[in-house]
Amino acid sequence: MKYVIVFFYVILSMNQKISAEDFQIDVSDSNMYKPELLQDLPDAAISNQIITKKKLDQINAQKISDLIQLDSSLSESYSSVGYSDSVSVRGITLNSQNNYLRDGLPFLVDAPVQFENKSRVEIIKGTYGILSGLSSPGGIINYVTEKPTTNANMSSNTKIKTELTSAGQFGAQLGTNSFWGADQKYLYRFDLAATKLSTNLKNSAGKKYLASFSFKSKPVENLTVDTNIESSYQSQASQPGFSMLGSKIPTDINPDINLNNQSWTQPVEFTNLIGAVKINYEFNKNTKISVSALGQNILTNDRVAFPFGCTAESVFDRYCSDGTFDVYDFRSENEKRKNNVVQFYLNHQFEFLKTQNKISLSYQNRNVTEIFDKQAYNYSGIGSIDGNSQTPENSILSDENTNKKFSADELTFFHQLQYQKISTTMGLKYASISKKSIRTNETRATDIKQNFMLPWATLSYTNENNLIYTSYSEGIESYVTPNKLGYSYPGQNIPDAVSRQIELGFKNTNKNIYGFSLFYMTRPQIEDSAPIYTIDGQQKNIGAEINSEVIFDNYKFDISGLFLQAKTENAEINKIKNNKTTINTPQTKIKIGLDYNFESIQGLSLNSIYHFSSERFMTADNNLTLPSWMTLNVGCQYLWNKTNTISLRIDNLTDNKYWKESPTQFGHIYLFPGVSRQLTAIYSSNLN
Repeated sequence: MKYVIVFFYVILSMNQKISAEDFQIDVSDSNMYKPELLQDLPDAAISNQIITKKKLDQINAQKISDLIQLDSSLSESYSSVGYSDSVSVRGITLNSQNNYLRDGLPFLVDAPVQFENKSRVEIIKGTYGILSGLSSPGGIINYVTEKPTTNANMSSNTKIKTELTSAGQFGAQLGTNSFWGADQKYLYRFDLAATKLSTNLKNSAGKKYLASFSFKSKPVENLTVDTNIESSYQSQASQPGFSMLGSKIPTDINPDINLNNQSWTQPVEFTNLIGAVKINYEFNKNTKISVSALGQNILTNDRVAFPFGCTAESVFDRYCSDGTFDVYDFRSENEKRKNNVVQFYLNHQFEFLKTQNKISLSYQNRNVTEIFDKQAYNYSGIGSIDGNSQTPENSILSDENTNKKFSADELTFFHQLQYQKISTTMGLKYASISKKSIRTNETRATDIKQNFMLPWATLSYTNENNLIYTSYSEGIESYVTPNKLGYSYPGQNIPDAVSRQIELGFKNTNKNIYGFSLFYMTRPQIEDSAPIYTIDGQQKNIGAEINSEVIFDNYKFDISGLFLQAKTENAEINKIKNNKTTINTPQTKIKIGLDYNFESIQGLSLNSIYHFSSERFMTADNNLTLPSWMTLNVGCQYLWNKTNTISLRIDNLTDNKYWKESPTQFGHIYLFPGVSRQLTAIYSSNLN
């Protein structure tokens, strides 16, 4: 951070003649993620999806798993009400600490991400070590915050929004932009939101709050400064999953039953504070530098009546045949997580021998600290899937936890060369990482250091609005044996797990947008079956993605599909996985969206989203299958006076009962039901 302050001071000290025009700030919010890409996402040789604010509002997005209905490459991956959920991309679950960005900087999603102050979500698919070296290979999700924007003819621009659902959830939010100074040299934005959380799921009432402030200025010529601070809080009882009953998948389950329904159940609480600053300076039209920093503190009180296994039948990956299960009183309070990031970028472009060249040199330092107290994980009694059983609390803090420290220094070089319509890019990332851990009783200390190099290359051809490309990329995942009893070598480092991907794609970005991509990905598989924790074989994902957005008269069709074959090969320890489809991975996903604007009633439109997910295998031997499912969401919107909008939306119109996913966590197979039918009404207004 001290380097940021010194840089800022030096720039401000420059003695230059500045006109009023030099202070004019570009107030558009079009800066997509492109530190190394040096291109906007639609023009880059990668597969991507940009989910706009309009689309987020249309589905009333509350969490990341809501986005699966907008992009077929996304799937549920332990998506629980009241907790920080996660998703998989191209069949790979994203890592909560390394696969998510906020305005291009890595941040932790170990607390729920609030959408009220987000302008869009950018999904970058595939293994792209050049963008985020230490991460799961499925892809990267970048949340873009609302930036200060205003109209030169107005002193401010304010929007209010309210929501009400049939489950009793009520929320209100306020966003306002303004500026001071005749030349609009200083812009600022406030976002405030409060929501009384209530879902169809019983015993899941809660609340959440958000306050965000953004500031943008141009204090001297060629220099812009963006700052943002965001504070959020969420308190809500979480949702444990159901499971198999012996060897059977339960049917006729009420999806609104919450198994976390003991008299002593307490909500999970998340307090999340994030501050960020970005300084851009243009030496000239060809050379730019930027300095960015982000700090994040998360405080969590994690509490749940946790169902796990069946002692009566000596099985611990599912529930008992009669619908009962063991209940544990889990409490891990005062969890502290800190994430600090500093980035430096130098971007330069030049012409050489009739070729256009763009280069980027960047350095990033990141430190993540996790500090815990003792936790409770104590047997409480017997629960049942009808949700009627009660057990006594057992909150003794007797289980040791593990404190962790992670630091990484990354140096990245990127070169793009373009000759006429042909472009090639080459990137190389060098990273040095350090991982330390120690139990809360100061035993089993570990100290691990690693270095790695990751390449990335693309070749593309552009003709008007058409882009054909191929790419090769590598990424790395770092594993450490859990520092717990029961493992042969607790705290031991696992050799580098390098993922590789080859992709061939086509994109068109004209009025009618469509694209197609083929990908081949390999990823080392971890065998986690205490006392064993090691790499055993590899996961091979071969797939195709299609997307199309076509506008015809008053109709707009939006179609996307994922066709995936995800297999395990070369396993030596758990050979039963060989040539079997990986668990909780649908092989086919299809989304069809249709919007219609009425000519006879100006401002009225209808929209619908059909979502299909094929069967998923629940066990490594593929003997148990979760049936395929489909949902239909419909809505309408009416805009009048160009400032007021009311929207009505029905999720799961047919009230279909289905199991949406079957993730395995801690060696236990869980089942999460799809949400039952719900009506949402939203009113928003631009006040000026």
